[in-house]
Amino acid sequence: MEFENEAQKSCYETVATWLKEIWGEAFLRFSDDVPAAIIDYGSTLGQVAIVPWGDDDAVVAVRAIVVREAELSKDLLEYLLRKNHNMRFGAFEIDDDGNVIFRHTIVGSTCDKNEKRPPPKRSCSPLTISTRRSPSASVVNAWRIRIDTGRRLYRG
Repeated sequence: MEFENEAQKSCYETVATWLKEIWGEAFLRFSDDVPAAIIDYGSTLGQVAIVPWGDDDAVVAVRAIVVREAELSKDLLEYLLRKNHNMRFGAFEIDDDGNVIFRHTIVGSTCDKNEKRPPPKRSCSPLTISTRRSPSASVVNAWRIRIDTGRRLYRG
């Protein structure tokens, strides 16, 4: 694996160690080609990548797909934008395949181990967005958004 600067290499080595300590080997897969790891935790698939930032630092970019092939209704998009407005850290985005992704990026040189802890045991992720799917895997006209308490906040 090649690194673009020493800070990226150092950050990757530190973060990889923390991820192993926090998540355990059962939930992690590390890339052989790029400084990144995949976290497979319950129904959530996350990625942690260490990306160079200038010549002397790196960022830890974390992303998780929270809904695959979502029905991108006006209500859902408006809801996600309002959630983004109120979040202190991270944001929702939509990729080219219609997946809803939660992304958060932190500066590698100033991050600490606690910023990568898994969510409390009561939920598989701090914010879970799920879709009901038919047996054919097409999205049915119902979706729900739940926060870690499991309480339904919106149904469109």
